Amino acid sequence: MPDYSPTNVADMRAVFPDKPVAITQEPTLLELLRILKYLMDCSQTHETTISDCNLLFLCIPPELYATYTNTAYPLLPLDPGVTPNYFGANDAAARATVKAQFENASKLFQECKNMNKSLTEEFLSLVSPLYTEEFKKARIGNPNISFRDVFQQFLTLYGESAETDRKENKDRMEAKWHPNDGIQRLISQIADGIEYAHFAGQAIPDAEAIDIGIRVVMKCGLFIHDYELWQQEHDKSWLNFKIFWKSRAKIKKKTVRAGQLGYGMNAEEVPTTEDNRLFEQSVDQFGQAHAATQAAIESLTTNNANLTNNVAASVSALQQQMNAIQSSLQNLAMAGVNRAPSAPPAAPQQAYQQPPQNKFQRPPQNQAPPQQYYPPPQFQQQQQYQPPNYQGGRGSGRSGGRGGGRGGRGGRGGRGGYQQQQPGGQGQYFGAPTNPGQQFSAPQNPNKRYENEDYCFSHGADLPGGHNSGNCNRPLPTHQYSATRGNAMGGSAKAAHKTIMPSGRVIGPCVGCAPPRQNYQGGNYNYY
Repeated sequence: MPDYSPTNVADMRAVFPDKPVAITQEPTLLELLRILKYLMDCSQTHETTISDCNLLFLCIPPELYATYTNTAYPLLPLDPGVTPNYFGANDAAARATVKAQFENASKLFQECKNMNKSLTEEFLSLVSPLYTEEFKKARIGNPNISFRDVFQQFLTLYGESAETDRKENKDRMEAKWHPNDGIQRLISQIADGIEYAHFAGQAIPDAEAIDIGIRVVMKCGLFIHDYELWQQEHDKSWLNFKIFWKSRAKIKKKTVRAGQLGYGMNAEEVPTTEDNRLFEQSVDQFGQAHAATQAAIESLTTNNANLTNNVAASVSALQQQMNAIQSSLQNLAMAGVNRAPSAPPAAPQQAYQQPPQNKFQRPPQNQAPPQQYYPPPQFQQQQQYQPPNYQGGRGSGRSGGRGGGRGGRGGRGGRGGYQQQQPGGQGQYFGAPTNPGQQFSAPQNPNKRYENEDYCFSHGADLPGGHNSGNCNRPLPTHQYSATRGNAMGGSAKAAHKTIMPSGRVIGPCVGCAPPRQNYQGGNYNYY
């Protein structure tokens, strides 16, 4: 006859595994989860018909329960009451069945209560009394609180986590793993990370956990073909990941051993300790070779990056040199433009021709032969050579003597003497005129006195620094205050032709000046 008596708390705790190290300091999330792993093992020590995982559901929430089994999360048994309900049981057999069902339901309900109490007592015994005393006082008012609620209270008080804690958790999940460590170690380190993230309030989805596991597995380099098979799997849940890679790791271990045993029936021999040693040695060698290959690849990548940087630096240096050369060429070109003009070489001297003589005047006896005058290049179109006038003006004095000197006044009816003029600013000699009736005109002087480009509407273009149309203190009645050298607005042409600075720099002429003012003096037009 079946025994429906429930297992009490003492008997349940008696079969719990050995206790881990207790928490002596203030609890942390990592320490609380370490104790939880132990209590999960404790919950499975009692056999029950509620679940294939026994009473594991009393320890963890449904989200984590699904990572351990593909069965549905069990419902907590309800209290069947004090007595069975025989309604509808018309005979003894029916009443016996109702009674058995009642006793079984009572047993399951009571054992769940006892397991909750056992897990709670075991948990409190593994935490320092300093941090459980307050909870024990509050528990007096609710002695039947479930273990999950107890654990949640401690998580609320001590289970806070920061960004750095969650980063360290993922680093632990991706820690290096070797096939010699066993596939279960890899699965455990990832499962621990999943639980930590769940209780930290930052749950890791299955897809991310699987990606971490795949990255760790592929680093060892032994499961390339197995990875291809995994890609063909339709169920890519965390639970199926554990099932798949456990089987692939087991097959991989057999394959390596069979390759060392030889042909035929030797492959069926039971592996010995020496076989295990050889297998581990081959795996180590392969891992070292794979690590060396990865290091060589990283070295080549670094060298390629250095070469690329060197080429880029060389190209940049060449570009800078080319820019410097272009800048030098531009400077040379500008220096040629700003160079003061120089007079062309003197023309060869020509034989002096005696001017025609008459009874009124004759040229000086000791005069040097004349030279052809060459004005500066920029003024050759404006200034043409005009020979000097050696025929003086008519005298108006009382005596009738000959005129003399530089065309001075002579006696009445007398004629002036030979006239010789020296143009200013160029040091050139003007020869004797070839046409006695031609008048002499001095060339314009292109040299400025002041080193500036100022212009005044009323006073022209060669002024002391700071004098311009905008601040002229002696303006004409028609003065334009906005006139400049680039737009004279019909202003004074005085010195407008002067374009050579005292430093030798050449500037542009004035634009838009009025016609030059002319002053007739002794038969000559003088330009200011």
